[in-house]
Amino acid sequence: MPPMNVVASVRGKKIDIEAETVAELSEEVEEKCGLKASEQSVLFRGKVLSPDDKLEDIGVAPGNFITPLHIP
Repeated sequence: MPPMNVVASVRGKKIDIEAETVAELSEEVEEKCGLKASEQSVLFRGKVLSPDDKLEDIGVAPGNFITPLHIP
């Protein structure tokens, strides 16, 4: 599966992300926002996602919003 473009909503900012898995998404959020991947809990439609989840497999479509939250 190729990476897809999604929008991460981080601390009120919308950031364009290209990723195939939740882990890749978290790494890109860390790179662009400084929120460590190890301290993120990623939500999509009210569900907490696993780093191993592939975005396409869990129903994420290009342009969807995903919310990484800071969990210290």
